Amino acid sequence: MVPLRQEAVLIALVVTPVVLTILFGFIFELKISSNMMVGAFPLAPLLAMRLAPAPDHWRLYQRARILVITITVAVLLASPVIADVRFSSGNDPDAIEPRQEIAQFVTRLWHDRTRTPLRIVTGTDPYENAIGFYSPDRPAVLIDFSFGRAPWITPDALTRNGLLIVCVRDDVVCQRRAARLLPPPAENVSVTLSHSFHGRSRRPVTFDIFLLPPAS
Repeated sequence: MVPLRQEAVLIALVVTPVVLTILFGFIFELKISSNMMVGAFPLAPLLAMRLAPAPDHWRLYQRARILVITITVAVLLASPVIADVRFSSGNDPDAIEPRQEIAQFVTRLWHDRTRTPLRIVTGTDPYENAIGFYSPDRPAVLIDFSFGRAPWITPDALTRNGLLIVCVRDDVVCQRRAARLLPPPAENVSVTLSHSFHGRSRRPVTFDIFLLPPAS
């Protein structure tokens, strides 16, 4: 067995992200996302190999390969069932909100109106981030309408590239912020979308979309 004192740094790198994530989750009452936890475990296999007693490297490689293939096949087979359960339960907003639908719609709308790529977006969370992620234009997100929280965006950048704001109809705060930020030339479009899965649809959501074209 490798002395633990020689592996102190590796152990700290493996354990610390997990402990801090759980600790801050309790302290700040944060929801711990499985997607975000992926980065907390990349060194765990290395630690397991280092602490294993005199491993046969070839046998270890063969077993690891079988394990990886087995897990991958199992996940691929289970993923449709998991997606169906998440959609049917209605408890996970990630699985029922029309995030991809609104991203596709506003991208097409922006192209039709401006003939330019969509560069900057903001609006109701989490739809602003969803548009930044799912839109093929990969627009930057003006987080929470704040230049302080999104220092990579400036008022001059808004003038040059234009701005798209997406507010859920009942999000009064977003509507007020949009009215303060946009000058009179901004265009307003409304649309109602719902997320669908295998022919089934969830509750529709109505959006108010504000477009400020680039100042060409």
